[in-house]
Amino acid sequence: MDKMAKNVIMNKDCTLWRNDVSEKNRKVFQALTLILQFGLNMIVPIVMCTLFGTWIGRKYDMLWIVIPLFIMGALAGFTNILKWQKDLRTGRWQKNVTKDQ
Repeated sequence: MDKMAKNVIMNKDCTLWRNDVSEKNRKVFQALTLILQFGLNMIVPIVMCTLFGTWIGRKYDMLWIVIPLFIMGALAGFTNILKWQKDLRTGRWQKNVTKDQ
């Protein structure tokens, strides 16, 4: 067997992948995905609510509205994190990740 044939194996979905490189890369990319998703789940609702509050505050001359909408965005982000964490603990997120590969 040549060197290339030794490193290539079949996975459950009958697709080819390199055993030595892909296992390490998969773990690294999975960790980066978790970090990125955590950040996005928190930042997006906060930024969107803050921008909406700024727009509403300037339009109707109620600049104080930014504060409650910021808090609402933080609560929405926290709720997203809790739901995502529940999926991680039950294994549903892991099943979705492996299904896509």
